Amino acid sequence: MPAQGAGPDDSAQVVAIGGDGAAYHTVRTPEGSWSDFAPITDNVGNSVQVADVSIAANRDDSAQILVTGRR
Repeated sequence: MPAQGAGPDDSAQVVAIGGDGAAYHTVRTPEGSWSDFAPITDNVGNSVQVADVSIAANRDDSAQILVTGRR
């Protein structure tokens, strides 16, 4: 299930699990345009395989993403 966090400037961020089991992220600007979904990767560029995702928006328009990995 996708998770969404809204910023104080009317921006939004969405994180979701793709059909391949990887986590993906997109951002909506305050003007309403969306970025393409991009994979969330580890520190060497590998897609992160997950079982669940959540997101929380911060007052400074950043976000914290929490994923539960697969075993």
